[in-house]
Amino acid sequence: MEVTVNYTTQLKAALGRANEVVEISDGDTVLDAVKKIATKDVAAFDQYVLSDGKPLPSMLVSVNDKQVAFNAKLKSGDQVTLLSAISGG
Repeated sequence: MEVTVNYTTQLKAALGRANEVVEISDGDTVLDAVKKIATKDVAAFDQYVLSDGKPLPSMLVSVNDKQVAFNAKLKSGDQVTLLSAISGG
């Protein structure tokens, strides 16, 4: 089973790509998929997504354009989007 993970803002710039396809297993969550990707790009994911294997509070995630928690279950064909919350004025 595969899902597409889309990157935005700083994470997209740090990774140098907008998305990638990830192989998942039945019952995998968003966090499971993110951890699989993080093994390839440790520095970027440590800075923008995960801390000690847990999502940073500033990281938002959606599946098929609906905001979800990182424990949301995935199914084949899902579109996951990782978005760093940005503040400023």
